[in-house]
Parts: sequence; structure tokens; C-alpha cells
Amino acid sequence: MSFWLVMGLTTFLVLCVDVLTGLMLGLVVAMFLSFRELEVFEVPRLVSVPLLDQEILGESANLDEPFGSRTSLVRFPDRVSVASAREIARIVGRDVGEHRIVMFDFARKEDF
Repeated sequence: MSFWLVMGLTTFLVLCVDVLTGLMLGLVVAMFLSFRELEVFEVPRLVSVPLLDQEILGESANLDEPFGSRTSLVRFPDRVSVASAREIARIVGRDVGEHRIVMFDFARKEDF
């Protein structure tokens, strides 16, 4: 779908306006559409899970709530582009606001 949109827009602009203008605007539209596709691909691979306090802090944790979760783990995908930065910042920002300890895992593993 996006391929035909870019081709149609570029062809229309080349025929009606100018070759250089048509090609440049076609390139910009293609870039924005590919960024959107990258965001849809990258964001679901971001893993954000709460962790039990006892697992992280050990026996010294204040266990008023045995299933309390003040700790969070955010595991990033192996590749993150600028296209998905806003959505990833929203997800990570929510974790930072809700938890006292947030651990970031940037390890490049193939088992995502």
C-alpha cells in the first residue's frame, strides 16, 4: 500500500510540478512511511516487566507486601531506531514514574 502511495505521489508531482520537486517529496514521504513501519516492528519487541522486590533486594527487603514491585526491568530490542524513540520514551517513562528501581538490559541476544 505505501509503495503505491509513494509511487503515485511521485509520479503526480513529477508530471505536474517539477522532476526535482517530485523526486524530493517522494523521497521524504517514503522515508516517513518507512519510519512508521520500523516503529510498528521495533516497539513490540521492547520488554518491560515488574520484578518482585524480594528477587532483587534479597532478604533485606522490607516485605510489608510480599508481592510488592518497586523494581522494573526494561529489555531493549537488539536494534532501536530514531523512528520508535517517542513510543519507547513513553513506555520507559511510565516505568520510571511507577518504580523506584529501573534496570535497563541492552544485551544483544538472539532469543527475543
